[in-house]
Amino acid sequence: MGANSTRNRKRMLQESLKASRPENMVHPEERLLPAEFREKLRRNGLVGGALPLFVSTHASYPSGYVISLPEASGGNTLCEYEAYTRDDEGHDQITRMPSPTLWGKTGSWNICVWEWVPGPGPGDFTKKQMSLDEALETILSYFFDPNNEHFKQAELTLQEDARATLRSSTAPPWRIDALLRAAKVREMDEIYPPDVPNDEPDRFLRCQDALHLEFVALVDRAVAAGWRTDEVLTTIIELADNHALMLTANADLEAALSILKKRP
Repeated sequence: MGANSTRNRKRMLQESLKASRPENMVHPEERLLPAEFREKLRRNGLVGGALPLFVSTHASYPSGYVISLPEASGGNTLCEYEAYTRDDEGHDQITRMPSPTLWGKTGSWNICVWEWVPGPGPGDFTKKQMSLDEALETILSYFFDPNNEHFKQAELTLQEDARATLRSSTAPPWRIDALLRAAKVREMDEIYPPDVPNDEPDRFLRCQDALHLEFVALVDRAVAAGWRTDEVLTTIIELADNHALMLTANADLEAALSILKKRP
């Protein structure tokens, strides 16, 4: 899905530029999302309901809206999926889920997720909805229900792709197992514990594997908040150094206090 997602994001950018032309800014009234529906999207942490992304004459999605789930809003996430979306205030946001397209008119709405080229592929779907309430229910289920059938199809496919990529690598089997376990535990917002003795030569590398996904997620959240990547990485290094110095100072203090206590 990675290469397909890249092509889709380029296509969406081209559509956005095309839609911003003055001659394409006019849309039939019955195709526009009402203010109350846009507010429901906003209250659920979703973006993309302000203006149509696709032009009114688009062959597949006339006056179509692209609805996105920013990472900061929580909800479902797909392994290795990362894209950027723009909120209604014009700020870039990271999203880790494909963005459904919503289009139609009163009494006949359509929702489509189409990530695979050609498609449809695992997780892709197109649904007709009689009302915007039904459309909202479908969108919220896709973004927030971990048991949503389309999300699960995409999730299982991407996880299997990741396993296949790892197994075709030259990494030792124990490290492949560690990375897969880290990815699985990451879904539960936990860090997997050490499973080797303290004197194991590869223990340090295993610790890196256990923390890697949490580290990447921390960097992504900081960048999404507006910090530059170089600022974030430099800050993490400084924090690590300062924390190490603090631990060393505390150990020295405890050793000195221990000596004093032993004196008569």
